[in-house]
Amino acid sequence: MFGAEKDVATFAHDPQTLIRAVREAGGLAFIAHLNDPAAPAFGETDISWVDWPLTDFTGLELWNGLSELKTVIPTKLHAVFHAFFPEFIAHHPILATLRKWDELLEEGRVVAIGGSDAHANEFTSALLNV
Repeated sequence: MFGAEKDVATFAHDPQTLIRAVREAGGLAFIAHLNDPAAPAFGETDISWVDWPLTDFTGLELWNGLSELKTVIPTKLHAVFHAFFPEFIAHHPILATLRKWDELLEEGRVVAIGGSDAHANEFTSALLNV
């Protein structure tokens, strides 16, 4: 969500209601994490978007850096490798996400954005305890 002129967090329990509230508040609503696989080595569950169909959203998150990273780190050792050699991460959207965007484009214009998925979280070296 970007640009809403009021707090709409109370509508988060229902995605369609939240999208409507964001738009009524003058904001843009994007669906994030279309395909965000599990990373069991780090206790991360699959948080892929499954609540279809939705309407009136502005667009979707086509590329998410953390979601992509999770596709190449089945173990903590893989994570250490990619920390030192990030060039071996593919650096492109997950193919299933591209397919969904194509499907949505057939229905009309759908904006796509990309993000790092930082969420202002603090990360420490404990994440890579191997």
